[in-house]
Amino acid sequence: MFVLLVVAAMIWGALSALSFLQTITSFVAALIFLSALLFSGRNRGDNALGCSVMIVQTAFFGVLFLGGNWISSLVIDYVSVNAASIAGLIAFVAGCIFFAREVPGRLLLTRLTAFDPMFAMMVNRWPRGERVTLAKRYQRIPTSETLTEIYRQSAPRS
Repeated sequence: MFVLLVVAAMIWGALSALSFLQTITSFVAALIFLSALLFSGRNRGDNALGCSVMIVQTAFFGVLFLGGNWISSLVIDYVSVNAASIAGLIAFVAGCIFFAREVPGRLLLTRLTAFDPMFAMMVNRWPRGERVTLAKRYQRIPTSETLTEIYRQSAPRS
């Protein structure tokens, strides 16, 4: 039973780190879309939709984080120092360090989508896993050639 408790604490520690960082990222993304709604020349409907989606996502992951910690605290005693609470804390910190590397790229992608109409139009045509790479490349070289590069790469050669 003890080993199962330690493993469950480690799993929840990593999952809670992910939901914690997703809550923060979604909240900041909602603020980005809100500022774009007020100050950007881009379509207000798109930015309003993006802001509302990020608010719902913030609430969802916030409830997941708080509710999961409440449920896990019924089983794992976090007040005292024991193997399960230490394992959960180590997994939480390690998860935060591991997942935090993705946050700046996601926020850059959100900012460019909210403020740049040309980028927003083209980004959904890129594969989902390559969108952050595109945002970083577009930030360095903000031209239409950067956005249409995928079409040149996938064109058949004769």
